[in-house]
Amino acid sequence: MKPLRFLLFLFIIIGAVAGAYLLYAQLSSPNIRIVENGYVFNASYSNNIWNYSISGELPNPCYTYYVNENINSNTADITFVVNKPGGETICTEVVEPITYTSTLNYSKDAKFNFKVVDGNNDSINNNYLDNLNENLFTIEKEYIDETGWAYAVNGTLPPCYSVVNSEQEILESYPEQIYIVLTIKKPEKSCSEDSPFEYNDSGMVQASPDATFRVKLNNIL
Repeated sequence: MKPLRFLLFLFIIIGAVAGAYLLYAQLSSPNIRIVENGYVFNASYSNNIWNYSISGELPNPCYTYYVNENINSNTADITFVVNKPGGETICTEVVEPITYTSTLNYSKDAKFNFKVVDGNNDSINNNYLDNLNENLFTIEKEYIDETGWAYAVNGTLPPCYSVVNSEQEILESYPEQIYIVLTIKKPEKSCSEDSPFEYNDSGMVQASPDATFRVKLNNIL
């Protein structure tokens, strides 16, 4: 019986230690809660990933929204943009509960700013031009022997924004620095689109195997 008691005691100790560790990990994981204009931003950190949600109520089902993420070195600015229905839209006068969820691959020490803005405000739309940056886009590339580089640019812009032109800009250094220059067009006042703009483009460029690639936003209209 003694070995059985010893094993039982050992299992109890292991279970207590494991439970204490899980409790410590849960309590030590950062959790953020911000309330702004009736909307609640919650973020939690686990396994090198921030999971966040935005919840609240739109005035009625005809309102739309989108979320803009502006990521800096150690700060994430999360902006919740609410768009009023345009024209003489007839809509049921009942609030519309919403919940938006997303993830960010960001450091544990990251800081978050959260704000809610009126998407119908022209000054707000102009400010978004300043927040658009190359971090919204990714480049996939492959070197093909003497042919050079094949590349693909992918990204997501807020609703009503679009990419109207793409050009290659090559700095003749070694290794070459290759910029894929994208021209962004801001929304028209009459735009009522509520889905993000998905951008995908591909191309070829002659350059050495050591060439570097970057996206650059230029001539924003």
